[in-house]
Amino acid sequence: MSTRGALTSAFAAQDPAHARLVNAVAVTAGMLLSALFGQFVIHTFHAETGLLAMAIFLSVQAGGMVKDATARGRLLTTALLIPTLVAAVATAAFLSTHGPLVIVGFILIAGAAIWSRRFGARAAAIGSLGFMGYFFTLFMRPSAEELPAFALVAVGAAAAQTVVRTALLITHPRRELKVLLRELRAGSAVALRVSGTAVPGRGVDANTRALRSALRRLDQVGRAITSWQHRFQTDRHVDVGDQTLAQWVLDARVDTEEACAERARQGDRPAPDSAALDLRARGESALEVILDDRAASHRVQAARDVAVDLIAQCQTSIVDVETYLLARCALSHVRLRGIDIARGRHRTPVRTPVGAEHPGTVEHPMAADSPRPATPKAAPATPPRPKMRWTAWRSWEPTTRMAVQAMIAAALAAGVGDAISASRWYWAVMTAFVIFLGATTRSGIFTRAYRRVAGTIIGIGIGVGAVTLVAGETSLLVAIAVVAVFGMLYFGPLNYLYASVFITTMLVSLYRMLGVLDGSLLELRLVETLSGALIGVLCAYLILSTNSRSVLLGKADAYFETLEYLLRAVREGHVTDRAELMATLQKVEDAQTDLAQAVASMSAALAIGGPGGSHLQTDEVRLTGIATRGAARFAQARIRALEEPSRGTAVDDTVDVVVAQIVPAAQAMRAVLGEAAEPGVGPMDPLSADRRSDASPVIDHLRELPSDSPASRDAVFALARIDWALRRIVGRASGLREPRSRRRRAVDAGVAVG
Repeated sequence: MSTRGALTSAFAAQDPAHARLVNAVAVTAGMLLSALFGQFVIHTFHAETGLLAMAIFLSVQAGGMVKDATARGRLLTTALLIPTLVAAVATAAFLSTHGPLVIVGFILIAGAAIWSRRFGARAAAIGSLGFMGYFFTLFMRPSAEELPAFALVAVGAAAAQTVVRTALLITHPRRELKVLLRELRAGSAVALRVSGTAVPGRGVDANTRALRSALRRLDQVGRAITSWQHRFQTDRHVDVGDQTLAQWVLDARVDTEEACAERARQGDRPAPDSAALDLRARGESALEVILDDRAASHRVQAARDVAVDLIAQCQTSIVDVETYLLARCALSHVRLRGIDIARGRHRTPVRTPVGAEHPGTVEHPMAADSPRPATPKAAPATPPRPKMRWTAWRSWEPTTRMAVQAMIAAALAAGVGDAISASRWYWAVMTAFVIFLGATTRSGIFTRAYRRVAGTIIGIGIGVGAVTLVAGETSLLVAIAVVAVFGMLYFGPLNYLYASVFITTMLVSLYRMLGVLDGSLLELRLVETLSGALIGVLCAYLILSTNSRSVLLGKADAYFETLEYLLRAVREGHVTDRAELMATLQKVEDAQTDLAQAVASMSAALAIGGPGGSHLQTDEVRLTGIATRGAARFAQARIRALEEPSRGTAVDDTVDVVVAQIVPAAQAMRAVLGEAAEPGVGPMDPLSADRRSDASPVIDHLRELPSDSPASRDAVFALARIDWALRRIVGRASGLREPRSRRRRAVDAGVAVG
């Protein structure tokens, strides 16, 4: 692999739309502004230098806790943090003279910060930063003379982030989409390269994992483009409509994945003859040109003509499946390259000719998105006022239960932390509080606690090594702190362990700048963190505790419900146009993402005591990803079938039969989950009726389709992939292990890459 290819493989599609990068740069810039303002306040008021650390920490929290969906929403939330900090500082300063009341307020604000998460991202950010402001006031204990400088530093921390958020209102939607489409091509090129070449010295499993990783990057880009379409009006910035862009991106993703899967399977099949190899080489060369952003327009046009010619030959007689899929992939990507991002669509929409959306046709006129008439909404009926009654705590909202747990944990951590160190007790309290943020189950709290402790240990090692290398040079210590803040914001959303590593590294550099860093301090940091984490976990498991399994099963059930709905809606004719089909598919992808995130957030707890262990849970999530990709392929095929000339009822009947054969597998999975949620119920055999029948494998239905119906053929291939994944998930969940016949092994080899 060339140097350029290696770099592309490493970085292509890693950070779609650069959302995390932009946020990390913005918050880091706000932190620097806050530090400069804090230094100015310290110099002007002759305040203690410890306020500088508070200015940095509060500013990072003020920027990192804001999670609103839009730029304007994030700006408003950040602006609201200014009066929040003023109120928190004033309340803490007032209560600090009233003995026990200050501790009561401390416990109540900890619970309120957790409970406020039920009202959305804005309330969660306000509540969390309110706790931080109260906490730092309680910890620093400013006197009446020091309070103005203290309040100015706190306000400046949020104000600096507000200034940066204001600058972020200047958006460049066309440039964002251009970057995204370029990332889509780069990610596709990497996936195709990985699927077509075996890496020396690596086994089959390693190569399969590399391909799965490349396809996951491609999925990330697809989701980023969907997010872009939610934030901006598509036809104001490009010359195609919203549904057309969404469909073309779906076509490119699915066709790329199918080409990758076929290339990955070629090692298990007989080598084609020289004529087929020549056609395949032409398809590979054409696709390589189309995916190369530096290719001249005349070369792209020539590559498109080659792909059209290959499609025409393969439609008559498919001499090589890989050639056909490569050509389809090339045409899907060349359509995206033809989008004009320099201007919006300023012409009257026209109906797209039948068949124009098919990637195998020679011409691809721009499709029109006919506006759908708005359905008037009926005024919602006013619900009756509920009567006040005591509710059993097991039916409380998770945020309410966790608020009680967090208050008790904060109180206990304050006492234990003070017993360990009267000057550093706040580390225990902070840990006990933050492990409740971002978690909704006790398994999630345990996982965050584990990552917090592990990250602290790793961060201490990295921080000590870094400050030792710079030999106390102040400018380099500042650079370490800035890099650590950036790393926390950039990598933290991926895994809380990374956030803990970087924030500990930042604190080590700050303490070195303040001249208080020594071995006993770091040991104390670790002990206090461990104590706070242990107290938080014990409170989560022993006080108002509920099983996390029901939450995980609920996410899984929601996924299989949406997948079943997609299949049923197509079969029963409830989905009649591409807009509805794309919306239904988006629900399936969102549900699968929620399930994957739920499993990831509980990974540590699942590894210790979860059903089947973390490996099994991870493998099941991978299987749902395969089913979701199959659903995307199925949706793509059905959209094309809707736009094809009528092929007769035999085609629709065949697809209906296949869908009817698969729906019971999704129903069986929901039945397994329902029984698993009931204690004392043993495993069941949800597919026993299906096994007793003589139902043929899904792939065998291809023989019933006419040769001139490529969309229906693709639909059956996609349904075979969904069926393969669902049956294996059901088998794992119910403790079943199906015997694999020679035919089943052949089907497995055909659909297992995902």
